[in-house]
Amino acid sequence: MQSGETHVELKALRHHGWSVSDLAREYGLSRDTVRRELASEHRRGYPERAKPTALSEPQLVLCGSKITSKRSGGAVEDELRPSEQMLAASQAT
Repeated sequence: MQSGETHVELKALRHHGWSVSDLAREYGLSRDTVRRELASEHRRGYPERAKPTALSEPQLVLCGSKITSKRSGGAVEDELRPSEQMLAASQAT
């Protein structure tokens, strides 16, 4: 949850007839989270998420190899690459 204000807003909008699905969509929350918030008397506390760390050396090597292999081409890339005939036709006009 973002703030205590969100908790109050959820409760107020629900009181005014908003559905759980509508609230979840509006606030970008899951329906289960909205239900838990509505059922709780006070704002629920959630632990802070751990900050992402830098990639380790093995992870960097793996990512680099995957990027290199993708650049060498493949069936999808070949399909997307314009054919010589299409290039010639577009230059002729």
